[in-house]
Amino acid sequence: MGSIARQLAGQGDVYNRGFRQERGTRLTSGPIWMQKKIVTQMSFHFVGTQALTAGAAAFALNPTNLSPRAATEADGFTYWRMRSLRFRYINNSAPTGPSALGVIGGAPNTLPANLGQVGELLDSCCRPTVTAAGSVILARWSEWVHVRKELVQGPLPWYNTFPGTFAAEFDAPCTMCFAGSGTDSFLYELRFVLEFKDPANTGNTPAAVTLRQKLREDKKRLVAEAERKALIKILSPVEMTSSPLTEKSSSGHP
Repeated sequence: MGSIARQLAGQGDVYNRGFRQERGTRLTSGPIWMQKKIVTQMSFHFVGTQALTAGAAAFALNPTNLSPRAATEADGFTYWRMRSLRFRYINNSAPTGPSALGVIGGAPNTLPANLGQVGELLDSCCRPTVTAAGSVILARWSEWVHVRKELVQGPLPWYNTFPGTFAAEFDAPCTMCFAGSGTDSFLYELRFVLEFKDPANTGNTPAAVTLRQKLREDKKRLVAEAERKALIKILSPVEMTSSPLTEKSSSGHP
């Protein structure tokens, strides 16, 4: 796996794949990709670029926005969740002022929109602009920020891998916010671990998923009912019935 990661390092998005069994479940038969209760865990590394609009920018931290590779992998599953996240930013051009990058929990209606609001987030990093003798001295990168577990996991156990199907809070546990000056642009670096489960059918819709779940429950109920009736039939006493021949003999007639 290390050699694969090194080969992908030049593509800006590196990942490792592993499998584990979800707690409280049993493995099902069939190929590993068809086992619904198998949780697939992957590690990613991505370097992206972000340009500000009127000094601010933001995006929900779902697989589609996290990295192209994460989006590709998520397309094969129904649910996802994040296990860990750390980030930092890297200067790629001379900024016109200080900037900040941070993570806020959930999908709030009103996001931090300026340097002060993003900078006061607990999970954030700031980059000052220092002027010396008329020139800008740039810090090449910020420190790594390890996002707190409660933000990474969010309020739900699992999230939809298809953004927009439901409300935004069902798609991502948290949101990344940028703030600075004007239309400044800078690089950001992410290292994160995601987990996926339930191989997806591209034709899935919420109604189809609900219908299939109901059909499975109905099938289980019918099987249980048939087994119950068979057991009752086995355990119930045998009824002794008189044959016509016996009745004729007991009546005294030949």
